[in-house]
Amino acid sequence: MKMIMAIIPKNEAEAVLDNLVEAGYTATYLESRGWVMRRSQMTLFIAVNKEQVEPVMDIIRTHCHSQIRINPVHSEGGQGGTEAPVQADFGGAVIFMWGLDSVQKG
Repeated sequence: MKMIMAIIPKNEAEAVLDNLVEAGYTATYLESRGWVMRRSQMTLFIAVNKEQVEPVMDIIRTHCHSQIRINPVHSEGGQGGTEAPVQADFGGAVIFMWGLDSVQKG
């Protein structure tokens, strides 16, 4: 068995959780804060068999990204033309994975 710990931006966690449950997986989660920006995030703990790792990772990859729009900034004295806004992927999960020798309920 494997334990997947995924740290996901809070605004994307609900979609990831909904799709995990819909696919038959369960997850324990908690709100977490950290890193430089100290933004609120969700930490998901998902215990799976080895053959379930890739399907779970696919769900996280598919539902854990945001597109942001970046508008170019022109400095004074710069060229007068207008540039179109740029769309960029932003966000994503940080994932840790380790092996489990056993899982027990107590």
